[in-house]
Amino acid sequence: MNRFIPILILLFSSISLQAQSPWTQEKGSGFGQVSFLAIPTYNSFFAKDFEDMSRVSDQDYMEIGAQVYLEYGIFENTTIVLDAPFKVLTASEPTVDIDPFPFESGTLAGLGNIRLAVRQGILTEGVQLAAQLLAELPTRRQDDATGLRTGYDAFTIQPSLSIGGGLGKGYIYGYGGVGFRNNEYSTYWNTGLEGGYNPFEPFWVMLFFDVYQSFEDGERTELDSYRASGFYVNDQTWASLGAKLLYNINDKIGLTASTTLSAFAGNQVPQSPSLSIGVFTEW
Repeated sequence: MNRFIPILILLFSSISLQAQSPWTQEKGSGFGQVSFLAIPTYNSFFAKDFEDMSRVSDQDYMEIGAQVYLEYGIFENTTIVLDAPFKVLTASEPTVDIDPFPFESGTLAGLGNIRLAVRQGILTEGVQLAAQLLAELPTRRQDDATGLRTGYDAFTIQPSLSIGGGLGKGYIYGYGGVGFRNNEYSTYWNTGLEGGYNPFEPFWVMLFFDVYQSFEDGERTELDSYRASGFYVNDQTWASLGAKLLYNINDKIGLTASTTLSAFAGNQVPQSPSLSIGVFTEW
């Protein structure tokens, strides 16, 4: 298997650790990536409670952010993971003439949910199989008046499995897991597929499909401002298709880019693609 395949799995987006790979770092080796994300100005959301499965807000929202992602092999076939996002969120002045308008405009900057994980290789020859345990910390900021929130207001534990392998000049893998959140958020399940192809050195093209579904078993009640903005509210769902590109500058440094291509379903998530670029290094 090409040694860059483990790097290809590192998707930068709000679901960066949910797109899990079955590959682990060698003991003492590591990988680091800094990425930048933007979800351009939007005011439309997927919403299952509406007849046409969408709703339009009376405010425009925008998200930009930066993310640090690190992997390090602490033992043979055991890797620890750190994912630390920083986000800047904006809510505009109302786009309609409503006086008084119920929510404020403004900007909020702060850490999102810091994620820590341990990935353990189970099968490491040929077909790869790994188990991962993810902890997502409630390191978020929020503002009730604007409805802006940089992460879930909860502590999360998500165990998962992933399986895959190299296929000639490419690779494919699948993953699945269940997440448990406190603070009356619903339990959720997350599954998906990713595949990549190396048409020529040093370039890779990848496609991914990700599904995130709530069990709707939580009793959390959100303020109207958060229901309007959709930022990290309960019972969010999606099914999305995306693409990633990777370019290896040399054996140690490379560039990545990713975007969502299409969303087939969702609830309380923007009807707008996310775009990201990043630079990575390995040692």
